[in-house]
Amino acid sequence: CTDSSRSGSGKTTTSPAENYYLARRRTLQVVVSSLLTECGFESAEKAAVESLTEMIQSYISEVGRSAKSYCEHTARSTPTLSDVVVTLIEMGFNVDTLPTYAKRSQRMVITARECVLRFVAISYALPFASAAVSITFAAKTSHFF
Repeated sequence: CTDSSRSGSGKTTTSPAENYYLARRRTLQVVVSSLLTECGFESAEKAAVESLTEMIQSYISEVGRSAKSYCEHTARSTPTLSDVVVTLIEMGFNVDTLPTYAKRSQRMVITARECVLRFVAISYALPFASAAVSITFAAKTSHFF
């Protein structure tokens, strides 16, 4: 997805599709860093965050593809919540745990401002804005998810 080209002024320009991809990717990096913080990690190597981001992106993409397949199988063009639920169940996810997970006490809610600050932190490999997470691996706990 590197559709960038150089203009005469030496600045890199990107297409809207590239910008969308990068924004989506950075949002997932913020989600991953928040989940790591919730689990007690103080920091994570950039490569580890990138690997987890790739994994979650692949998982979400597969859920989308499968849900679309279920909806098309029933002659619909737009997936519904039931298509997603069936997909998650088929992928081995216990959907009965979702309400409890959504109500967990240690969950982090990221505001738009925090999201922007974390984007900047990830971009420049600085400590994460409000989570005190830097880009070196030093886990407080040994569990992950």
